[in-house]
Amino acid sequence: MQGRFHGYEGIPYNTCAFPIRVMKLLGVEYCLVTNAAGAINKNYKLGDFMILKDHLPVAMWGCNNPLVGPNEAKFGDRFFPTNNMFPRDMMDLVQECAKELGQSDTMQEGVYAMMPGPNYESIAELRALKVWGADVAGMSTSPEVMVAHHCGIKCVGITMVTNLCVMDYDDHSTPNHAEVIEMADRRAADMVEIAKKLVVKLDQKQ
Repeated sequence: MQGRFHGYEGIPYNTCAFPIRVMKLLGVEYCLVTNAAGAINKNYKLGDFMILKDHLPVAMWGCNNPLVGPNEAKFGDRFFPTNNMFPRDMMDLVQECAKELGQSDTMQEGVYAMMPGPNYESIAELRALKVWGADVAGMSTSPEVMVAHHCGIKCVGITMVTNLCVMDYDDHSTPNHAEVIEMADRRAADMVEIAKKLVVKLDQKQ
């Protein structure tokens, strides 16, 4: 897919994640999800990549999960574990790709927090996310990953750090969407190279 739907566009999360179920019916076994996000973790730099080891789907709390409603048993069980949402072997493959491409120095591993958007997060929200263990904050990805995991598609996620979150009330800088797009464009080719190499490695596993 090129791009995705977002909840902040007024689209229900089960609709946002609908293409994942189409992929399942087409026989897809692996899913690479990518996104742009702001860094909460002070050790992250602009342009870094972060492999998702877990997520905090804040926007999906309060019965806003894409799987709320009647369960489609042909895709998965009603109740299912999510402690292995991002399998370690998939994460390790991405690390291998980064090493072979000379990108290890800009590859992190951490927790992605999904906020509803479309506004950037407040300082209070970001401080709360930090306490909860989040390393980056974005506005997508979790619905698709949840539905993919439910139906047995193995997922790996990569975040591109496109801005540094403002965490201090004395810091008067503000997130700028144009700068986010500029940073995304700057490292887009590197993301593509990782994805291409990952596809080769997954094919070799078959």
